[in-house]
Amino acid sequence: MKRIGQFLAAFRSRQAIANLSADVFYLEGAEPADRRAPRALAKQTQPVATYNALDDDAAYHLAATAFDPCAMTEDENRRLANLLLDAEAIDMHDYKILLRGPARRCGTLADIRAPRNYLADWQDNLSRHMSRDDHTAVGADSRALTILGKIMVVRNEAA
Repeated sequence: MKRIGQFLAAFRSRQAIANLSADVFYLEGAEPADRRAPRALAKQTQPVATYNALDDDAAYHLAATAFDPCAMTEDENRRLANLLLDAEAIDMHDYKILLRGPARRCGTLADIRAPRNYLADWQDNLSRHMSRDDHTAVGADSRALTILGKIMVVRNEAA
């Protein structure tokens, strides 16, 4: 019983502190209507938009003019990922997916400076991961294909 009493006392003191903290910024003797005014004003203000779709479009357009996902070296893939991250067109998770790149087939010793078809390789990864029911890898493959697909759409529209 002693512990229950201590818990109830602590709970009541937390409620009292919460009630007091709501009134900290108001002068003593202020009317209740004055206390509600800032909260009512806060509800009426609109949030500031921090996302600008034109920035993403411009980043993908710039990436499409500089890189071809069907013929990129690993260095170009890294520069593409850096460009999109710096422009905030992708988040850090997508950046890491792009940097990792699609897995190479076992036994292939390809030159890292040779152009590679990243779009086809990501599609190949997606089909292999789907057949193994690897949902995490399927999600990563889909994200990479979405990003590269946006770049290919812009490239095809410009052509």
